[in-house]
Amino acid sequence: MSVSGVSLLAFRSGGKRLGVPASEVREVGRLPQLTRVPLAPPSLLGIGNIRGEAVAVVSLAALLGDEPREMRQIILLNGTRPTALAVDSIEGIVSDGEGRTVPNVADLFDTAFPLRDEHSITRRTVTNHNIARGDARLDLLVFAIGDQLFALPLEDVLGVAPMPHAIARVPGGDAATVGTMSWREAQLPIFSAATLLGMDDATRHTTRIVIVRAANQAIGLSVDRIAAIARPPMSRVAPVPVALLRGQQGEAPIQAIVRPEAAGRLIAVLSAKQLLDPNLVTRPAAESTACETAKAEVAAQVTLLFFSVSGRRYAIPLGAVQEVARCPATITRIHNMPRFLRGIASYRGMALPVVDLAAHHGAPPTALQNGRLLIVTIRGGETALLVGSVESVVRVAPGSMVAAPLGGDRAPPISNLLALDDGSQPTPVLSADQLFDQISADLIAAMASRATLRT
Repeated sequence: MSVSGVSLLAFRSGGKRLGVPASEVREVGRLPQLTRVPLAPPSLLGIGNIRGEAVAVVSLAALLGDEPREMRQIILLNGTRPTALAVDSIEGIVSDGEGRTVPNVADLFDTAFPLRDEHSITRRTVTNHNIARGDARLDLLVFAIGDQLFALPLEDVLGVAPMPHAIARVPGGDAATVGTMSWREAQLPIFSAATLLGMDDATRHTTRIVIVRAANQAIGLSVDRIAAIARPPMSRVAPVPVALLRGQQGEAPIQAIVRPEAAGRLIAVLSAKQLLDPNLVTRPAAESTACETAKAEVAAQVTLLFFSVSGRRYAIPLGAVQEVARCPATITRIHNMPRFLRGIASYRGMALPVVDLAAHHGAPPTALQNGRLLIVTIRGGETALLVGSVESVVRVAPGSMVAAPLGGDRAPPISNLLALDDGSQPTPVLSADQLFDQISADLIAAMASRATLRT
């Protein structure tokens, strides 16, 4: 199609001289860092974070059937759900479009991505509310596959386990089937999340099994590593870009996009139900014992976050944890404070005190480069607990915990001891409020001691 008398944004794509009406262009820029879309057609390059928006980036050359070249720039088109076209180069605004082809982008887009009914996780699982903060948030388990971040709603996660040394292989299983492992006195089927997402190049680094509830069954998904527990506010949970809401059949495994606070990577929120082919998980009712048992017990279970301090495993109720974050490279030290109060860290525009649990326990301080911060709500305020590592999320029955024996004048901040069936020693379960009371008392005692020494 050619036009006359209309200002065009001139550019090159696949070696061709093309143009689009300038009135349809919101802005142009460099190709951003992209988050790949699982099982996407070749024309959908990925999702880019453009000025805080999650935008589908599409190769115009691929839409036109041309051989893509080095795409270095994007054209962001107007619209309520904008899309960015990846092109070779931008040449500028021209008033004479002679010699340039003006593709009908809307028709190309409709052909490549047939419209289907919109279905977003923002309509299905956004009922999680943080009572202490009084705002709606989406509780997520974030994990990595290769260099990309994905997440599943915590309400669909039954637990996280290390990759077992021995897995029972399934004869005749498809490429996504890893095998089975023993879990809750039943055989848990394990599938490769990387293969299900069309990312086979990442499967060799799997270290964790995320156990999810899907199709009325407990399913294990092998992933590279657990990245974080995230509770982003709904203001940062974006609808799925329009290209992902179009498809020839079924629903996309990506249900929403979490935008980072700053220049971080986008997080693709998956639906376990849509990720798995129903044919993979259909089996006799007798084999559904694990999931049926989990569903019957879930209302009474307690969700715990496991972490390590000086090589010792601890747990804390997940409800007290706002988020798990990487430790910043530097923490502002406060003069004349005890060593367990490492200082102040900037977190989402707030200045949070950082308490080193290892130092508080009398052990050597935690190395910042290896640590993680647990952002916890204690007595209505937020504090960052510096720990060695975050291991997993586990749902346990209250009967597996016993009250911790308390002795002496100073009660430890341990509310319960958890006995697991893995042969390990009982795991102390921390009480956030008791921990805060103890830290406050120790801080006051340290300051009083210094004042006495000065006098």
